[in-house]
Amino acid sequence: MRTRLGGLAFVAVAAALTLGWKTDAPTLQESIQGGWIFTSEDNSHQRGLIILAESNYSIMYVSGGEERVPFSEDPSDEERLAAWSSFVANSGRYTLEGNQITYEAYMAKNPSYMADWPDNDRTATVEVEGDRMTWTAPNGSSVSLRRVGN
Repeated sequence: MRTRLGGLAFVAVAAALTLGWKTDAPTLQESIQGGWIFTSEDNSHQRGLIILAESNYSIMYVSGGEERVPFSEDPSDEERLAAWSSFVANSGRYTLEGNQITYEAYMAKNPSYMADWPDNDRTATVEVEGDRMTWTAPNGSSVSLRRVGN
């Protein structure tokens, strides 16, 4: 009887190692995929959207606490500069190791950031709890996000 139980245990462990353990809990890589909108109340950002696919990302947000002023019918250079200055946008690829996301901008609103491709990587820390994510930059500033549709 012991030999039979030992053999069954060996087969079960071998099958688990071969097929991988099946869990219901998604990995962080799976959990971060999708669309996320900024929810911070810290006045450092207004609206923002992060889209994370399997290995590509897109980030767009309005920085600062000042509301963006809609353009007049014929916007002045000052209005255009204010709109351009308060908007951040870049897209590219990312990797995830543990909870560290390293992203490289292939395209960016800022031509200087984009010009350094592929050596323009930046790293942040991500934490996901359900439909909420915290994105923390190396300088310690963070933004709270919620999954789009929730």
